[in-house]
Amino acid sequence: MKYLYSLIFLCSFTMASAQPPEAINKFIGLPDTLVAHELRIYKKISTANGTDVFRLYETKNEGWAAELYLFYEAAGNKQRRYEKQVLKNLIDFDVIWFNITKTQVLHILPIDSFKYKFRRVDEILCEDDRYVYEQKIISISDGVSYNLFIRQGDKTNSVNYTNPKTLLKHYPGVDELEYFCEMLDVLNEGFDIWE
Repeated sequence: MKYLYSLIFLCSFTMASAQPPEAINKFIGLPDTLVAHELRIYKKISTANGTDVFRLYETKNEGWAAELYLFYEAAGNKQRRYEKQVLKNLIDFDVIWFNITKTQVLHILPIDSFKYKFRRVDEILCEDDRYVYEQKIISISDGVSYNLFIRQGDKTNSVNYTNPKTLLKHYPGVDELEYFCEMLDVLNEGFDIWE
């Protein structure tokens, strides 16, 4: 019996099938462009009808601010609403921003650029006088998708990561996943969100 498998990701949700960020921005009243120092993350749980929008930004007049928008759109009837929460920082804003940029999210690549790192050979077998690879199949039926946008001065980046924490458990040592999950930990420590 041949044990050659390819990696399969089955997600019932991707950002492509959800409300695009521009549509959410328009409804909430957020600009599509980021200010000079801003992190914006759209978090979608596949089993929910809503999207969390986290925004951390600095303005010249007001200084740092952090907001969490809970955007909801009922399936089928297109009823939309949102709630805005002004987040209290548990750590100094400048330290939070420094820790975010330290995670390299300004430079991480889209997940499609490093999917090859998920192909690991668990065992090499000899069958019918030839060698074959045995690989495990990972199937994720639902999960969490993050659409990240960041700007620091002239540097910008945007990536979409689906299930980064679950993937990191299966593929420890993948730098990009480590950086992304570290950034999520910084947000949790700084604002007590998204455990």
